[in-house]
Amino acid sequence: MKTLLILFFALLSIQVHSQNTEEYKYLQTVIIDGMVYQLNYLEKDNSFQFQIIKDTVTATTDEYGWDSYKEVLATGIIQAINGSFSENLNLNTLDAVEKTALLALKEKILERKRASLEEEQRVLSDIDNAKDQYSGRLVLKKEAVIRKKETSDNCENDLINQLGPKVVLTNEVVKINKALVQFFNNKASSIYVEATYNNEKIIFLNTSFSVPLRWFNTYGMSVTAITKNCEAITIDYNDVFDFESDQFFNYSIANDQVKLNTKTEKERSQPVKQRRFFDFFTGVIYSDVLGLNSSNSNSVLNAQATLLVPMNTRNWSKVTATRQFLVSTSVALNNSFEDSTRFMGFQNGDRVNEFDLFTKRNINVDLYLDLLTYESKGWFLNTSLGYKGSFYRTGYRFTEVATGGLDQVQEGQVFSTGHGPYLNFEFRPQNNFGADINLHYESFEFSDQVELGTTDFEKNVLNQKGDLVHVKANFYWLTNPQNSDGGIYTSLGTSYHTGTDGVFPQFMIGYATNLTSFVNRIKK
Repeated sequence: MKTLLILFFALLSIQVHSQNTEEYKYLQTVIIDGMVYQLNYLEKDNSFQFQIIKDTVTATTDEYGWDSYKEVLATGIIQAINGSFSENLNLNTLDAVEKTALLALKEKILERKRASLEEEQRVLSDIDNAKDQYSGRLVLKKEAVIRKKETSDNCENDLINQLGPKVVLTNEVVKINKALVQFFNNKASSIYVEATYNNEKIIFLNTSFSVPLRWFNTYGMSVTAITKNCEAITIDYNDVFDFESDQFFNYSIANDQVKLNTKTEKERSQPVKQRRFFDFFTGVIYSDVLGLNSSNSNSVLNAQATLLVPMNTRNWSKVTATRQFLVSTSVALNNSFEDSTRFMGFQNGDRVNEFDLFTKRNINVDLYLDLLTYESKGWFLNTSLGYKGSFYRTGYRFTEVATGGLDQVQEGQVFSTGHGPYLNFEFRPQNNFGADINLHYESFEFSDQVELGTTDFEKNVLNQKGDLVHVKANFYWLTNPQNSDGGIYTSLGTSYHTGTDGVFPQFMIGYATNLTSFVNRIKK
């Protein structure tokens, strides 16, 4: 499934690169009627084109599909030579060796195409099958100091009276037997520690909050277990674990689990996998089913790329400051000017309401930063207050209607921005499912300068300005969790514009290539 994600970004970058650069590559030198010509070629997705150079003069052929006949290619080269170099050549009257060389060009350029594809596949395979690297080594200690021992509030009143007042002890230890740690988004989301105290087996579980890995090397994060005698035993994670340097040393941890045991020295420590670069990304191809209505401005087919980077800058048990940031880019794949519902169309004298900048956008970039997060571990819930910035691109077609003459048509793209606070509810139960519910207020404004003849777009065309209120719910399902990180992506939401009282609903269903940041499930 990582290969699909890599292909998603590789194809996107190749498409952007191909739109901005045209680079001819050398193919071979041929001799025709005693003259030497250098042949270069330009490779495109569905076609290719020859460039012919003689001394300082350059000629180009028409574009040909990859299934074109070799005779058609050879004839096209001859025609380009005749047109640009004042020759009068004919393919059928050429010397047999020269004609054979031209006819062989088809197979040679196909060999170049196949070699290029094989190299791309090799690079993708190398990335997909790269060996795991390790952020460090997690070590389980044999003993942990009891930082606090007190009478549990959950005991019966008569037992509390019998045990007496709460006490604090620092000179006792518990013997550590084994531990299991499961990591999710750079935190230990589940920690199971089995220990022995006074010949009694006790279990320490982090039922209140997840623990960032740095607290395995720093005092300040503790966990409590209750004995059968109703004693609450508290130990610090720094007394249970050490996180040491291995191949590297960082806190970028892959979503994985580590099992440790104090029986043998080998079982006491395990390397912790480092998160790979593409593990931060999620690629989605989805359809907005509301866009199937031809009178609706929703784009039918969309591509989305999301980058989620866990930060966990500061932690106070259940509270985290700047827990993560997320960047999401969405592109409407059918954003041409062929469908009048997908762009803003207006004439001189018309007014356009500001909400159209949002509803008919073809590119949307969002940046989310969780400022303060509260974890409700029993509900598998993180509630975050954050701030979001957005960038939008929207197409327009302006028709200047002329009296007694030809109308003038101007097409282009305009940009707008937005920013504001949001409240996000993130559900991550430890199964094949994840969900987010997001409430967001956005200060929305036109952020461009466009002149339509003598008309200023912002001052004379745009009206009914206002802000946006968004409500959105995203759902993620792993379809084959044993073998794949991909699955179903669904988003249901609506946006309200205060200037027009307009509402813009969306119902999106698609396939996501990598859901490791959105579903807390470890692939076995």
